[in-house]
Amino acid sequence: MADMREIGRIRNGMSGGEKADRWTRQALSTDEGWALARRLARRILVVESGEWRKALPEPPVIR
Repeated sequence: MADMREIGRIRNGMSGGEKADRWTRQALSTDEGWALARRLARRILVVESGEWRKALPEPPVIR
């Protein structure tokens, strides 16, 4: 649960109109906040599903 809360905290810290640049297509692949959220999500998947060896899909861009 700690990793899930951390992902939520990261997302909340990246939200808001003044941070819209963190939600661009390029930012999804270069922003450190997104990289950290992906690392935490992978860790959750390993705990819940066992070893995770597949690459995660590209995140969709919602406009």
